[in-house]
Amino acid sequence: MTSIDKLLIQGIRSFDQQKGQVIEFYKPLTIIVGQNGAGKTTIIECLKYACTGEVPPNSNKGQAFIHDPKVAGEREIKAQIKLRFKSVNGKPIVCTRSLQLTQKAKTLEMKTLESALQTYNPATGEKVSQSYRCADMDNLIPELMGVSKSILESVIFCHQEDSNWPLSEASVLKKKFDDIFASTRYTKALEAIKKEKKSQNDLLKEYGLKMETIKTNRDLSIQFKSDLKNLTEKVNQTDEEIKSLREVINQKELKITQLRKKQSGAQEEIQEVIKMKATRAQLIDQNKQTHKELANEFTESDEELKQLSDRFVDEVKQLEEKEIKVSNQIKRLEQEKNGLEKKVQEASENFGRLQTMEENLKSLVQDREKRIQSFTKRYGIRGYENAPYSVEQVSGLLEKTESMMNQLRESILETKNANQQKNQEMERKLDKSKESQAQLNERKRSTEKTIDQQKHKINLIQKELQEREKSLLRIDSATEEVAKEKQMLEDLQRKYNKEEINQQIAKLNQEKNQTEKRVIELADLVKKLSVQSSKRAKLNVLKVERSKKKDHYNHLLEARREEFERILGKLPDNLLELKPQLEKSIQKKASLLSEVRKSLEKEKGKSSELSGKLQGAQQQMKKFESEISENEKKLEKIGGSQGELPDLISKAEKNVEEKKKTITMTQSAEVMYQNFVGLAEEGHECPLCERSFAKENELKRFLAKLKEVLDTVPKSIKENSTGLKESEVLLTELKKLSPSWDTIQRLSKELPDIQGKISEFENQKNSVDSSVKNLTKEFDKISIEEREMNDLIQDSETIMRNYREFLELEKQIGEEEKVLMASTSDSRTLEDATAEYDENQSKSNQINEKLETLRNEVQRKQEEINSKTTLLNRKEAELIKIKGSSSDIERYKDELKQATNSKDQSEKELINLESSLEKIVKEVNELVQARNKLQSEAAESESKIINEKEAFQTKVAQLKDLERQIEVSRKASTGSKEAEKKKEELFSTLQNNRSEHSRLLEQISEITEQLVAQKLTRRNLDDNKKYRSQLVEIKRLETSIKEKETKLGVSAGAVEFEEELSVLQKEFQGLKTKHDRLTGRRSENKEQMEKNQKELGKPQYKAIDEEFKQMHIRLKTTEMANHDLEKYYRALEKALLQYHSVKMTEINKIIRELWQATYKGIDIETIEIKSDGENTTGRSTSYNYRVVMIKGGTELDMRGRCSAGQKVLASLVIRLALAETFCINCGILALDEPTTNLDRHNVESFANALVNIIETRRQQSNFQLVIITHDEEFVSLIGKSEHADYYWRVSKDQAGHSVIERQEIADLA
Repeated sequence: MTSIDKLLIQGIRSFDQQKGQVIEFYKPLTIIVGQNGAGKTTIIECLKYACTGEVPPNSNKGQAFIHDPKVAGEREIKAQIKLRFKSVNGKPIVCTRSLQLTQKAKTLEMKTLESALQTYNPATGEKVSQSYRCADMDNLIPELMGVSKSILESVIFCHQEDSNWPLSEASVLKKKFDDIFASTRYTKALEAIKKEKKSQNDLLKEYGLKMETIKTNRDLSIQFKSDLKNLTEKVNQTDEEIKSLREVINQKELKITQLRKKQSGAQEEIQEVIKMKATRAQLIDQNKQTHKELANEFTESDEELKQLSDRFVDEVKQLEEKEIKVSNQIKRLEQEKNGLEKKVQEASENFGRLQTMEENLKSLVQDREKRIQSFTKRYGIRGYENAPYSVEQVSGLLEKTESMMNQLRESILETKNANQQKNQEMERKLDKSKESQAQLNERKRSTEKTIDQQKHKINLIQKELQEREKSLLRIDSATEEVAKEKQMLEDLQRKYNKEEINQQIAKLNQEKNQTEKRVIELADLVKKLSVQSSKRAKLNVLKVERSKKKDHYNHLLEARREEFERILGKLPDNLLELKPQLEKSIQKKASLLSEVRKSLEKEKGKSSELSGKLQGAQQQMKKFESEISENEKKLEKIGGSQGELPDLISKAEKNVEEKKKTITMTQSAEVMYQNFVGLAEEGHECPLCERSFAKENELKRFLAKLKEVLDTVPKSIKENSTGLKESEVLLTELKKLSPSWDTIQRLSKELPDIQGKISEFENQKNSVDSSVKNLTKEFDKISIEEREMNDLIQDSETIMRNYREFLELEKQIGEEEKVLMASTSDSRTLEDATAEYDENQSKSNQINEKLETLRNEVQRKQEEINSKTTLLNRKEAELIKIKGSSSDIERYKDELKQATNSKDQSEKELINLESSLEKIVKEVNELVQARNKLQSEAAESESKIINEKEAFQTKVAQLKDLERQIEVSRKASTGSKEAEKKKEELFSTLQNNRSEHSRLLEQISEITEQLVAQKLTRRNLDDNKKYRSQLVEIKRLETSIKEKETKLGVSAGAVEFEEELSVLQKEFQGLKTKHDRLTGRRSENKEQMEKNQKELGKPQYKAIDEEFKQMHIRLKTTEMANHDLEKYYRALEKALLQYHSVKMTEINKIIRELWQATYKGIDIETIEIKSDGENTTGRSTSYNYRVVMIKGGTELDMRGRCSAGQKVLASLVIRLALAETFCINCGILALDEPTTNLDRHNVESFANALVNIIETRRQQSNFQLVIITHDEEFVSLIGKSEHADYYWRVSKDQAGHSVIERQEIADLA
């Protein structure tokens, strides 16, 4: 938070320019005391100038603000103001402003020398100073202090001449308040928004016009595009027709060509034979491959194979249908099972619940009997003494309870109505008594206020009366004092002979002019005579200086000669070239150093890059090795290595193929042997060799052998199937490891490359690191040499400076020697002329001293006469005032008597009012007690009936609940057996479902196995059929080839085709004509399409859609922006109005409190600031301000209607209120002569008000009140508050300069 610490003033107003005066500001109170003209107000002026850059009013643009050069006897005055303060964030800052005032020939010239801010570096604690332009500093300091410039000027550091600005003319007041509220800035913002809105409206109109043009062009573009689309469709349709016609024309043309070619021979048939031979060869190859892949070749006929295949198809179809049927049955059974399980669970739960309810029935009935007996006994209901009770008895009891409940409700309602009527009657009596009491209290307060005002008026009259009576006692002494002062003034005027002193001054001035003229003549003579001697002395001095300069640069040159020669090779003949040559060498060295640095950075970059590459390659190698290791572990799990895996997979695949072939062949053999058995039994012969069995024993042995083979088939198929599954599992596992094997192979191939890269990167890095090391050494060496050379620069500058001065001295010595060659002659010696000059100069000084003494005597006498005259005037005015007091005494006595009578009458009236009030208070208290008692009794009676009703209702509800539970339990007892039966039935159904489900699962497993076997057999049959069909096709092709070849060997002769050709040619010509007509139509459409495309290619149609889109976006965004600007305008204006209203309310509240606490007069109740809004430009509201006073409830403008004291007090109160409202971050307030024109009562009350403000805000860390006054009694009143131990006294020393001294406040007493 902002606070000010110290202020230094030097060369401002009456403050000495040689020695600055410092004042320290305390918290919460700083008091500055001094006589008029001592320089107190200058402190406020300096504070204001330091913070805002504004010079005091009427200071001739600041010239009168600086100490006058004429008064100081100086041609130039330098002034300075330093202010140390803490910024709004608590950082210490020193503001320095330096000024200069120069006396020209006829005018004064003021300059601003320096404006600087000094802060502290928070990290190092060092001081940091920065210069600013005045305008920048004027804006920066208010920001640092956390308040606006207008607040600093008009509230915090308000000048004494401007202190009454709240009661100035309307235009000045408006400007002040507008600046304080920053209204101008926000008004400009509103105007800027309004201007921007108008600009956007104009833009919106322009966009609207452009939009219409673009829309028209877009519509035309759409029309052109639509026509173009239609034409394109027509052209495409025509192209299709033309294409179709061309195909028909080509076909006709082909037929004509074919008919013509048929006459030339059978070339096409030869080509067909060649194709047929090629097809035969291809089929033979395919047939061989098919035979090779056969698992078992059947010997049955094609018809038998077809029948067998059809039978297989039917069987497979039947099995598949059976499989689907069984699967559907399984699904249905599973759904039924889930439903049955759920139903069984629900039936079990229901059965358990019903059993529990049946068991609870007895206990519920017993509980009900007990409750009915207790209830009927409690409420006196007869007929229910003996249990058990029938259903009719219980129902009758419940019906009786309903009528009893209605009676209780009616009783409660009657009681409430009766109590409410009594309470309303009591409230009416009480309200009437309270109204009478309020009226009496209001009359009492009004009477007490009147008595206080009358007492205050009596005290004022008594004080004035005492003052007048005391004044009458002093009339004689005052008359004697006036006569005495007149006599002293006349004696003083007689002693002071002004004409005689003026004659002495004129005589001395004449003598002074003559002496000064003689002094000037003798000075010229001494100067001429002393030229020769001074020239020689000067020449000797120059020679001594030349020798010193030469020794200096020679000594330094010899000391650093080796270093200079090592760097430059040899010293230059002209030492003025030493530094330039050295700088050239340094520049070369710096260039070399820069090159080495660049090379070093480049090599370091390469090293970093190689390190990154090396690290990446090493990580990649580790990753590859890790992957190889992991994959090798996977391979080791199956007992193989990476080199064996392909062989293992190949072997496993061969094994799987062999197993499959074996199973297929075995299955085919089984079918074949079964057929053989059937054929052998039927035909009694071997199906293969067709040999007949002559004997039955041979047939039996043959059949037994076949059956022996058939018996081994199932076992062989099962073993081979098991082996096949194992082989397939192994093959799958091996194939899964193929990616691992591939990875190992790939990474093993890539590893050498990576290792090679690592070696290459390591070699490159070692080479680069070696280069970096060498370059670093070279860089360090060059850097040291460069530093040594830079060290020599300063010495070279010293050598060159001394050598240059040596050459200049040589030149001066030569010129002086030339001057001395010319001789001069004079009749007097230099000593005589000098002695006469000194004598006349001494005489001139004595005359000046006499003149100064006379002038001081005249000034002292005149000041003494003026002082006596002023004192005499004051004594005479006091005497006139005392004489006029006698006429006022009688008037004050009459006023005192009237005021005393009015007070006595008001006091009697007050006693009567208090007596009446006491009676009415007693009556009110009695009525309140009666009302409370009545309400308590009513509440108690109502509560009793309500409790009884609730108890009755609870018991009835319990009985009803029991009856409901008994009824439910009875129903449950009848349904428990049915629930048990239903549960057992559902469980039995569920068991049957599970058995059927298991049976179907076994059945579908058998069907699946049969399908697998049938599919294998079917595949073998299909392969046999394919093999045989290929053989049939081969035979057919061979037959066709023989027939073609035979046919081609016989000449068919020529055939006439003229008639057919004629028909085809006519059709061809008709189609050609139609084709040409369509081509012409297509050309016309194409031409129209080109015209449309040309139109669309014009600038106004190019990118018309994008233009329309962009313009639409601009139009809409501009509309939205306009809408937003309107919202911003309204929101800002509303916020400004609300802010202004809140602040004005707050300010007037503080003004009212301060005025009533400070002003002791009875004519003005309070004052306020009125702000009248007026709509000046459009919607922006401007405010006119005025200060009004409230007199008897009437508002009057205060300007022109108040006394000087009221004006001062009102201005102070308004400034205090503004400071309280706007200075949240800056709690500083300076009051310059606040007691001006205030009478003693208002001075005392104002002091008390300030003390209260200090007490209230002393806890605020940044609160500082600075009071400047000449009224030491006012200081004593403030000092009693113990908020200040010291005060600052401003006075003038003997030289007339203002001095600031700190003194203890206790010394004022």
